Amino acid sequence: MASSDGSPTASWTSSGSYGVTPPPAERHVVLAHELFDVLVLLTALGVDARENERVEIWINPRCSKCRSALSLLDEEGAEYTVRRYLDDPPSRQELEEVLGRLGLEPWDIARTGEAVARELGMASWEREPAARDRWLDALAEHPILIQRPIITADDGTAVVGRSPEAVRSVLE
Repeated sequence: MASSDGSPTASWTSSGSYGVTPPPAERHVVLAHELFDVLVLLTALGVDARENERVEIWINPRCSKCRSALSLLDEEGAEYTVRRYLDDPPSRQELEEVLGRLGLEPWDIARTGEAVARELGMASWEREPAARDRWLDALAEHPILIQRPIITADDGTAVVGRSPEAVRSVLE
């Protein structure tokens, strides 16, 4: 911690020893040096940080396909972030980005059997570029309509992980 005048002060560290905490203005420099030291160490150990790509999986915990995908990711030792997309719905922009990565159109990931889809009459909606905005608006407004699970990786890959093969493909 820094004193009220901004000078360094002594503090107890997590390792159980005393240390000196730099004033706030210098703290970012210390953190950058620590990060650099970690990267140098990882490189020396032969660890490629790119091997540890982040994976995000959009799930509905009530969905058996989502639970199966999570189990498979766990079996494969994958590190991932869970996004409960009904509680944290993707924005329209996120949907467009994911669709681009998937190489699909919004109607390709729409769950048209859901009650809200029937209420909207989605089964009769055109599936052509002119109707794309209508589909995107519906998916953004009603995330229950989004097919699941959707898995994305930092390398740009994305899949609708409804089969074990699809889930594994994002890990390759």
